[in-house]
Amino acid sequence: MIVLKRLQSWVVLLTIALASLAIACTSQPTATSAPPATATTAAVAPPATAAPTAMAPEPTAMAPEPTAMAPEPTAMPDTMMPDVPAEALAIYETAPANLLTLVLNEDNDSGQTGWANLTAKGDQTEVILLLSPGDLETESAHIHSGRCGDALGGVAHPLTSFVDGAGFSITTLEVEMASLLNGDFAINTHKKGEGSVYTNCGNIPADAESVTIALGAQNDSGQSGLATLTARGTTTEIVAFLSPGALESQLMHIHSGQCGADTLGGVVHPLTSFIGGFGPSVTTVNAPLNSVRTGDFAINIHQAGKPSVYTACGNIGRNTATITLDLSEDNSSGQSGFALLTPRGDNTEVWLSLSKGSMISSAVHIHSGQCGDSLGDVVHGLTNFSGETSATLLEGVSLSSLLTGGFAVNSHNVRSPLVYTSCGNIPGIDVTMIASTDGEFSFNIGELVVPAGRQITLDFSNLGERPHTVYFHSFADQNSKNGRADWLNTGESQAQQFVFDRPGLYSFYCPVGSHENSGMIGTLRVVGPSTGGDPTIALEAPTTSRELRGPTVPYGVSVTNFDVSDDDPSSGRIKISLDDTDFGSVDSVIGALTNLAQGVYSLTAELVNSDDSSLNPPVQSTITFTLNDETATPTGNPALGVSPIAGRSTVVIE
Repeated sequence: MIVLKRLQSWVVLLTIALASLAIACTSQPTATSAPPATATTAAVAPPATAAPTAMAPEPTAMAPEPTAMAPEPTAMPDTMMPDVPAEALAIYETAPANLLTLVLNEDNDSGQTGWANLTAKGDQTEVILLLSPGDLETESAHIHSGRCGDALGGVAHPLTSFVDGAGFSITTLEVEMASLLNGDFAINTHKKGEGSVYTNCGNIPADAESVTIALGAQNDSGQSGLATLTARGTTTEIVAFLSPGALESQLMHIHSGQCGADTLGGVVHPLTSFIGGFGPSVTTVNAPLNSVRTGDFAINIHQAGKPSVYTACGNIGRNTATITLDLSEDNSSGQSGFALLTPRGDNTEVWLSLSKGSMISSAVHIHSGQCGDSLGDVVHGLTNFSGETSATLLEGVSLSSLLTGGFAVNSHNVRSPLVYTSCGNIPGIDVTMIASTDGEFSFNIGELVVPAGRQITLDFSNLGERPHTVYFHSFADQNSKNGRADWLNTGESQAQQFVFDRPGLYSFYCPVGSHENSGMIGTLRVVGPSTGGDPTIALEAPTTSRELRGPTVPYGVSVTNFDVSDDDPSSGRIKISLDDTDFGSVDSVIGALTNLAQGVYSLTAELVNSDDSSLNPPVQSTITFTLNDETATPTGNPALGVSPIAGRSTVVIE
């Protein structure tokens, strides 16, 4: 009777699913036909006619070979998907950035699968569970400590039970979502009437193991939603939801490039198609999460029956914790590519990609020294290349231990291991930035000077009691797109890479809460030839979208194609005005307004010549901000106060 009831309830959905999958098999690119995520197009070099020059002796002590990866990414449906109630679909229409989705996998042959949605709501967490019918019926559900399987611990938070053995459950927990994202919790469900039998389980990922992106409507489709990408070892689990709309969607893929008619590239990984034009899709891709978190990939969705019409798209943000290095061709191998090194707690995930060439690479290692004559012995063995990629988890090897400037990634010819095919130097740290060195809302650096176009590696540490990170105004492409996931808590540190390609004066800041408006701001000076455009100025702070507290409010501006310097009397300056009061000119893009009471203010920053005369035409920027702080107690008239970067160091990178 249970089987008959299940067949009756799923017959329509299974018919649609089979039809949809049949279409997907004929019209959706297969994993083997999709171009690799990281391959670059290059002409194949002709076979070498002479032996390469003598190479360094082959190292004798080799690290054990890690387990080989699956050879090629694939896409597959992972779950029988239950109907999604309207109450659950509503949360996907706005695609909140603070929502996390994970798959609930079948346990004990229950025949039940589904997923869980966790949404941060201030000090609370909303948990929505969706579960399909199966051979067993589920009743109670909990968040347990530990991980699914033998490591599952006791109940940490009870959840609302299922009423009909499957379907829909919603709970509001009186805990912050951040407290659940430490990699030590799982959602577990129990058989009705026999609680010791588990029916489903899903591990709640740690912040660094997951990212949720918004899927924005395209071509007036009326369809929007989100996708959660979760690292599952060396594979990636992708759970996507799409709301109904004016159009119906079917095919979905990870593309190279970014959303947009002129920037979206070809298909890299096919994903499970949508059934019925909207709803859920679950896929496991045989590639590490960070292989698509380089800032060069997007999830794109196509109209059913008209795949050339895009219905929704979302850019996959760059993982700012990932260190990227180029792998350059060696010995005319015709092979080049890149390596991604990502911290995983005390471990390091290494993802490599090489283009096809006249040689074939197999063995690959991290060596001491640097590429060329100074390359030393093997320090860490990496997984041999399978095709054009390699993925390894180096256990017990922290990323920080590799960022000394004394290591390189080196690959070897499959037929002649003494012949090197590519090599890339692992960078060292260029600058160390520390949060909360002089009070909670401060950086140790007041001004950072960098050459335009040079990649720098910045090590950021948080010594404060609150979460902090660093962003750069006017360089949105360099900033994290993952919000809270990239904030650092007390005692944490993280290496990040940046390339600032536009000479000028800018500001860096902490984007957490109102930290920037509390003085957590500094100057970024990008040095290089002028781009030849007109002078520009833009007020970046105070940030009017965040709370302002008085009586002192920091300000910051960005300046391009105009020289502002405190050691050159012939250079220009910046004139600051508040309402009808002219405070005169200054030689810094960072400053502070003091003696401000509650009220509305208009702040203007103008570029002026060394004699304080205006440019022709005038170049200025104005913002209006509101100070709602009733406790602000000014001691005089509004004036320029002490700059928040006064007394902080200047760091110059050559």
